[in-house]
Amino acid sequence: MRAASLALLALSLVPACNDEGTGLCAADGSGCACKADTDCGPGLHCYKDRCLPEADSTGAASSGDGTASDGAAPTTTEPGATASTTSEDMSTGTGPMDQTICHDLDAVVEPGAFAGLEDTIELAGGQAIAAVRVEVEVRTPDAAQLDLTLAGAQKFTALYTGGQCDQGPDVRATFDAAGGQAIGDTCPEGQGITGTVQPDGDLGVFAGRDTGGPWTLRVRDLGFSEDEVVLERWCVHVDAMPGPVDADKTEGDAIWLRPKSLGDASLRIFGAWAHDEARDVVVGFGGCLQVGQPYSCLPTPGDYKMTVEWDGVEWRDIDTAGHPGGFGHHMAAMAYDPLAGEVVLFGGYPDSGFAPPLAETWTYEGSAWTQRTPAHSPTARAGHTMVWDPAHSQIVVYGGHDELAQTVMADLWAWDGSDWSELPSAGGPGARHHHAATWNPVLGRMMVFGGWPDPGYPNLDGSAQLWSYDPGSGAWQQHEDAPVGIGASQIVHDGVRDRIIMFGGRSGTLGDSDYETYEWDGTTWTALLRPVWEPDARFGHGMLWLPTRGVTFLYGGRFNQSAQDTWYYTPVP
Repeated sequence: MRAASLALLALSLVPACNDEGTGLCAADGSGCACKADTDCGPGLHCYKDRCLPEADSTGAASSGDGTASDGAAPTTTEPGATASTTSEDMSTGTGPMDQTICHDLDAVVEPGAFAGLEDTIELAGGQAIAAVRVEVEVRTPDAAQLDLTLAGAQKFTALYTGGQCDQGPDVRATFDAAGGQAIGDTCPEGQGITGTVQPDGDLGVFAGRDTGGPWTLRVRDLGFSEDEVVLERWCVHVDAMPGPVDADKTEGDAIWLRPKSLGDASLRIFGAWAHDEARDVVVGFGGCLQVGQPYSCLPTPGDYKMTVEWDGVEWRDIDTAGHPGGFGHHMAAMAYDPLAGEVVLFGGYPDSGFAPPLAETWTYEGSAWTQRTPAHSPTARAGHTMVWDPAHSQIVVYGGHDELAQTVMADLWAWDGSDWSELPSAGGPGARHHHAATWNPVLGRMMVFGGWPDPGYPNLDGSAQLWSYDPGSGAWQQHEDAPVGIGASQIVHDGVRDRIIMFGGRSGTLGDSDYETYEWDGTTWTALLRPVWEPDARFGHGMLWLPTRGVTFLYGGRFNQSAQDTWYYTPVP
């Protein structure tokens, strides 16, 4: 939300360097049009027409003729490189610490409400934050469509949430809590956002917390203009002092971050996901661009591949001669069988049309899909869950629905690597589809949350119930209800912190998706947990715990459009 007292400095002219009659710029990022270091005050040098601290990402002060002030050639920074300055030795932690770290990026911001660009700067820790300033340079045709957010020290704040600046749209500003300029949502003609400005959010949220860890700038272009938006440069300035550090965890002791990855898995909603632990890759199959009413599927674009893999760095399309269903295959479920070393898929709607679901079992070992012909099988279904049960060396299927037959299932089945067998069930949540499930190794049980009991396309709130199931005895146990009742959400067990993590889902009508992150510690839900920031609201996404990396993985889903973004929910050290 925009702060009530939003203040932006929109200078009608870029001023000459003249601070209190001295003729010099005395503050970095003040908007002075310097030409040489002699135009700047003590401890500052001229860089890209602005007076900045002597140690920034250029590595040296520059003179008016483009050489370093010591006569050497200027030092340049490769995109993504960092540099810092401190007033005392950080290793001792005995003196004040002032860090200035910059990235020169020249990086294009992907357009669209669910797209954007994130860049992370690492700061040294061990001292308490006194003040934070952020310098940002964005080349944009319309700053009204920009959204800038800063995350660090387990807190986050909005720097700029757009305005009416479309006459001089480029942003070259230092966001500083001390920026005392008059309120203005409109930039004067011919000017963008320049100088020292008051951010939309409170930079004071970082005060007292530890300087260390990742500081991430999130830049989003909320418009769909063909004009390119480019993040040229950004800097974090942190002033800190030795002393007690605020270790308050009220914002959560985990953080959502966008891992840097090459490519994506295209737009996907209601795809099937599993983690191949032996090869340490995420496997995705099927899904579609949009899901209509009833459960018909709009196929993804022509470059869409049915099977994708992500190795933590790069997304790859896997071409296989055969695979379950056809283009638009969706609402199936998958799980990884570590004993067989293969991913197992069951059910789902076969294509983009409104057709009956499948009762087919397929396995994938990393290069090809193989249809299996077991002697027994669950009935055809979609919107079910599959979870690996290490206690009994089997994959457990629960629930699902058949929209055409107007049927919702309450049965449980186990796959032992070659055949299916039905499992006992005593009590429990009953018939469910589009619920979420994960294995809890601490309890030795399958956890089941949410979902819908009715077969039709849901326009009602989902269940808020959390249950656990013991495949050995067939016994169900109900736990504390979650703060919300939703369907098409996802849950995982965080194996580092022993928490159930729940994110996303639909509550009621299509446009009412959930965007909060919830945690269950075995007894109590933590409601409305807002870590540094989170993915946009969505449902029908994929979410997995990656034990080899100690993080929760999330991809895709849909709110008012399908997403193609990769996220980690990772414990903070």
